[in-house]
Amino acid sequence: MAAAEKKTADWAATSGTPFDTDRVGAMLRLAVTRITRKLRQTHAVGDVTLSEASVLARLDREGAACPSVLAEHEGVRPQAMAVTLAALEHRGLVRRTPDANDGRRVVMTVTEAGRQTVLDRRSESARKLAWTLDTELTPAERETLAAALPLLKLAMRTYFRSSVTGMEKVPDGGALIVGNHSGGLMPMDVPIIAVSFAETFGADRPLYCLAHDMLFTGAAGPFFRK
Repeated sequence: MAAAEKKTADWAATSGTPFDTDRVGAMLRLAVTRITRKLRQTHAVGDVTLSEASVLARLDREGAACPSVLAEHEGVRPQAMAVTLAALEHRGLVRRTPDANDGRRVVMTVTEAGRQTVLDRRSESARKLAWTLDTELTPAERETLAAALPLLKLAMRTYFRSSVTGMEKVPDGGALIVGNHSGGLMPMDVPIIAVSFAETFGADRPLYCLAHDMLFTGAAGPFFRK
């Protein structure tokens, strides 16, 4: 008998109540979905909007770009991008400089303050979650949740049947990780590696992902562009 099956059988025997795995699985999925949605809605210090945060993250990740290119990549009209960039520039988060290759154009670059905002925003969701645990749960409930975390990790790994090795070989600073997948339209190498990366280096170390252009088109485009 597998370890997970034995634990389920032991629980049913001691509690006298049959374990409804379908019901628990559905409740777990709903809880994880709600937590994920709440964390995505969290705003960092400074109340940067989602569109502003997306532009800052892109400039930090990809380097300087002209407003028209940013508008195209973000999937918005040039007029909307102009408003976003003006707000960021007013706060000193981006800088406007002449294009070295074409004096008629300007390019936008992220400032040090902008980079710090990106970092703050990445860790804000973790701080928000910690604050919720401190204020909404009793000490006993926090202990129960902490005890359940290894089981949640086990459930994730059992569900995906995944394993990651060699993460300790990733050097400090920049590194390129090339995934080899055969998942067709649903390759799972990115979320699997992302979980192992966060467990190894912490959630504050950024992990950027490259993807096919097709992901940024159609109905799913707005979601992936975030």
